[in-house]
Amino acid sequence: MQILPVLPPETVRDYLVVVLAIAFIIRISMIIGPLRRLATSIDDDMEQRSTVSNLMNVSEIFLKPSIQKLGRSFIISEVFILFAPMLIALPVMTLVGAREIHASELSPISYPLFAG
Repeated sequence: MQILPVLPPETVRDYLVVVLAIAFIIRISMIIGPLRRLATSIDDDMEQRSTVSNLMNVSEIFLKPSIQKLGRSFIISEVFILFAPMLIALPVMTLVGAREIHASELSPISYPLFAG
């Protein structure tokens, strides 16, 4: 089973996987900024450290006993929000046979949705 789409996309499945990947990257980029601001407000010397040590520090901050419950629920909800669209879309694409439907076979009304 091929997980990655063919580029340029040929089937409906390829287009949907590309759209899901773009949405995933956008969501990650949108959450990094607020997490950095939150961690900076808790720990003042974050600007002088590398990205890896900042990520380690953010995870340590969220696992401190004082905010552990809040941090754990926040992380779980963000992971769910990131992966839920893919977990829902992949079985649906399999059920409808999106791998076998070529974009050129779509009707003129629905083709622009997938052809950009």
